[in-house]
Amino acid sequence: MTTAADLLDMLAASSVDLTLAELLAHHPDVARRTAQRWISQLIAEGLSLIDAAVSAKVPKPEQTNVKALIVEELRRLHEGVLARYGLRPSEFTAWKKRQEAG
Repeated sequence: MTTAADLLDMLAASSVDLTLAELLAHHPDVARRTAQRWISQLIAEGLSLIDAAVSAKVPKPEQTNVKALIVEELRRLHEGVLARYGLRPSEFTAWKKRQEAG
């Protein structure tokens, strides 16, 4: 059964921006709205969720690089890709403010 961490892993492994449809094609057991909710949670929970997911799934020697890659992918988020993931502009704005404050 697919988890939010699985989607996060796929996003991290991709060298291009993935659409929600592309993510769901690889994980057909996940409902569209569930994937959207998980992605929203990943943004909302930020680094603590990234740390937990990476610690659970990635070998220790690779964790620092994987975390850095995920953070970089999140920083590349922009308003043009929000609809792909079912994110609201308000969610993106709140995440962006937290990133600027931290």
